[in-house]
Amino acid sequence: MEKNGLKVFIDARTSTSLSGMQMDFVEEKEGSGFVLKGQSSGPARDCSSCGH
Repeated sequence: MEKNGLKVFIDARTSTSLSGMQMDFVEEKEGSGFVLKGQSSGPARDCSSCGH
């Protein structure tokens, strides 16, 4: 997937799980990281502790 010159590679299995989600990079006092937001049945997924 490519948008605005940024290429993201996601395997097909994960791609299905992320359909309709929006990824954003946030910087806050507590730390920074990627946050996934979208219309999922559960809470928004947070990747700030993924070590990336």
